[in-house]
Formats: sequence, structure tokens, C-alpha cells
Amino acid sequence: MELADVPPEQLVYWAETGMENHEARAYGWSPQGEPYWGEKPGHRTQGVSLIDALHQQKLIAPLVFEGTCTTALFAAYVEHWLGPILKPGQILKAPSPKGEGFAIA
Repeated sequence: MELADVPPEQLVYWAETGMENHEARAYGWSPQGEPYWGEKPGHRTQGVSLIDALHQQKLIAPLVFEGTCTTALFAAYVEHWLGPILKPGQILKAPSPKGEGFAIA
């Protein structure tokens, strides 16, 4: 079955993203209209990540956590947050360049 043939009510897209607070420079100066080029702090800080799903233009099962997503954390997310919301026959579409998804039994 091609993903294009799946009815929209059966598709659920999920994604994970994150950010760290050391990405921005604390201060800087440059002449007006010129970009500021400077060094970023090199120390690592604790990042914040978000896993969520999108179903029919609605955000469902958002989970915000500190750190990065591990296999164990994602499995817990599916089991405790996303899994109870999904209905049999829905297809969970992962962010994959090959466009693969898998069906929820």
C-alpha cells in the first residue's frame, strides 16, 4: 500500500526535536547593518527535547523532557502517551527520508 492511498484519518505523523541553551551568544556588537561574528560558549548544557504527533492537523501526545531521546524513552512515549490515543489501523509515519511508516494493530 502506498502512503498516498491511506485515508488522512488513518495517518499519524510523529517527530522529535530539541534545543540547547548554549546556541545563542550572550552578547556582541557590530556596526549597524553588519552581522556579528563571535565565539559561542564551548561548554555543554542540558538540552530540552520534544516528541509529539500530528493527526488531522492537531498536535497530540506532546512530551517535553530534558536531554536527548533514547530508544527506551521513545518506547515509553509510545506505550504511555501515544499508544493509548491511537486507534487500530492507524499508520504511524516516522520522519524517514524513505517515507516508511508502520501500522498500529
